Amino acid sequence: MRSKSLVNILLAVVTVLGTTGARASLLDSRMDAYKVETSKGKVTLHPATVAEPGNVLEYKLTYTSKADKPLAVQHISVPVPQNTHYLPNSAYTSVASQFQVSIDGGKHWESEPVKRMRKGKDGKLKEVTIPESEYTHLRWQEKNDIGPGAVQTFHYRVKVL
Repeated sequence: MRSKSLVNILLAVVTVLGTTGARASLLDSRMDAYKVETSKGKVTLHPATVAEPGNVLEYKLTYTSKADKPLAVQHISVPVPQNTHYLPNSAYTSVASQFQVSIDGGKHWESEPVKRMRKGKDGKLKEVTIPESEYTHLRWQEKNDIGPGAVQTFHYRVKVL
């Protein structure tokens, strides 16, 4: 498969609920994509402009409050970009929040790992772990408001298919 522009296959749309209308202008957002490379046990990040199958990318979401008082941000959510799958346990932030995933387009949210009861070959129900390749969306449910001038960052990784 030929390499493709990140704009075409990897730009995730960031949704910040609770910041619509006039409040949206009080919160700057930025998304950066980095190619993750490992050499001799050392991990380095390089700005990504193209991606090829097998590449690991790290997304960094940065939010900066321009408000003069605390701003309520309910949650930060992103789709898992097409032609990628989320890498388990790669999401992190220093913001007090609960990380959740969705396997149904963002209709329902739950913590990792996602488990379901499925019928086995023997016809009996058993609990199975849903693979991360089935995750469609990710979100951080924030526990606190973002303070005036505060900067928040959220990170997660995907593998290009």
